[in-house]
Amino acid sequence: MNQSHPRVRHPGRAAQPSSKFLVRANNWAALRLAAFYGAAATIWLFAVYSLFGALVSQQQQVTMLYWSNAAQLVFCPLMVYVGNLLGRGQQAKADADHEALTHIALAADAILKLVSRPKERAQ
Repeated sequence: MNQSHPRVRHPGRAAQPSSKFLVRANNWAALRLAAFYGAAATIWLFAVYSLFGALVSQQQQVTMLYWSNAAQLVFCPLMVYVGNLLGRGQQAKADADHEALTHIALAADAILKLVSRPKERAQ
């Protein structure tokens, strides 16, 4: 649709990255890592890892804490990225909604114009 309506504004589009290959590779890797991190086996491994900390010396606990923090530094931003990646489908819906709203607003304006001047149209 090439027409626009003065009261209907599109929210805007994010800048597109320059390399489609890198974007696809990054998205593929992020989704695979998120699937691995969110798997039940990984959750059980982290649970056992945290319980194992009670059985080791304090020096070993410091090392375990280091690796636990390192995993969080990798996986927390990954979860945010994957959440945004999965939310991109909402942009397509927003575009379709915007187009439909623009079409409805233009049609309503045309109908109001016809209804407001019935005498001119009849003559």
